[in-house]
Amino acid sequence: MKKTAPALFPLLVAVALTACGRRPEAVPPDRPPSTIPPAPKMKPLPDTGFKVEWVGRPDIPATVPVRKTFPAIVTVKNTSDQVWLDPKNSDATNYAAGAVRLGYRWWKASGATTLSIGNGEARGDLLEPLPPGASASLTVQVAAPAEPGDYQLQLDLCQEWVSWFEPKGAATLVVPVKVK
Repeated sequence: MKKTAPALFPLLVAVALTACGRRPEAVPPDRPPSTIPPAPKMKPLPDTGFKVEWVGRPDIPATVPVRKTFPAIVTVKNTSDQVWLDPKNSDATNYAAGAVRLGYRWWKASGATTLSIGNGEARGDLLEPLPPGASASLTVQVAAPAEPGDYQLQLDLCQEWVSWFEPKGAATLVVPVKVK
């Protein structure tokens, strides 16, 4: 059996790192790979971490055109006993996993029918970790329904890849919106 030539070893390492999703230049040349700290792992909030207070009046228009995208701006207060992470301080191996983010869904005002409209994955992000007792304003880009009518816009927080806050007992924010 023929041994691999020493000159090929760096090339094989580079190919292996690239195949695993890591680019070889991610390892600084002056530091051996064994001293690079491991990527953080997502930590689900305990149930006590899913507590929110919706502060003040949301900045959401009362009337919007069909299919129009508009910013919904709300202020939230972390009334839990846990720090809420923002996307850049959450799990680096899967963007925003573990971060607390703002999302939305539409309901028909006449009943409990949830609408599934495009961009249901739109999120509003914290700009930095939010400690217990602190408040922050979040903005999510909301896409209005395609059909005119009276709707309820429901805003809720989620810990990405873990849970929405509502099923954990937290209050949501529901705002009536007329779509024309």
